[in-house]
Amino acid sequence: MRRCANSTFRGVGSGITPLMSMSRWLFDTASSVDTKVLFSFRNREDVIYRKEIEMIAESGKTIGIAVTLTGEQDSSVNWNGFSGRIDSTMLGSFAKDLDDRVVFLCGPEAFMDDVKSLLKTLNYPMQRLHCESFGNVQSSPKALSQTQSCESKIKTNETAQTTKEEALHTVFRQIG
Repeated sequence: MRRCANSTFRGVGSGITPLMSMSRWLFDTASSVDTKVLFSFRNREDVIYRKEIEMIAESGKTIGIAVTLTGEQDSSVNWNGFSGRIDSTMLGSFAKDLDDRVVFLCGPEAFMDDVKSLLKTLNYPMQRLHCESFGNVQSSPKALSQTQSCESKIKTNETAQTTKEEALHTVFRQIG
C-alpha cells in the first residue's frame, strides 16, 4: 500500500475481508497513517475476526476500529459499540475529519449505495471514495468477446478467459 492520507474503511459482512487485510498491514507495519475502520454486522454472532478487531482496537496505534450492530436493539445486552445502520451522527462521532480522509468502501451493493448516498448528503468529495463490490456484477459474454482477453490461473488449476479489467470475484463466478 502506498503512503496515503488519513483513511476511513467502511465494510459490512464479507466486505470486511479486504478491509481487514489492509488494516492488518497498517497494524503490522506500524504505519503512521491515521485510519478509522467501521464494520457493520447484524449481531454479535456475525462479527468475524472479533478477537483480532478487539486486539487492534485496544492497541493504541493509529488504527481506530469500531463495530456497529444493525440487528441487536436489546438495551439490556452489554454492548460498547455502535448500534444501527451507519448514519451521519455515527460517522461524525467516529471520524470527525471525514472530509480530510480517503474512504475505502466494501460490501454488498445495497450497503454501498446507502453509504454513497450518505456521503453525498454530507458533501464528501466523492473523488476520494474507493469502492469494491461483492456481488451483483454481471459480465456480458458479448462484451468479453469484443475486448482483449487474458488468462487467469487459479490454485484449482481451472482456467477462465477474462478481460484485464475484471475483478477476481467475476473470474471466480465464471469458473463456478
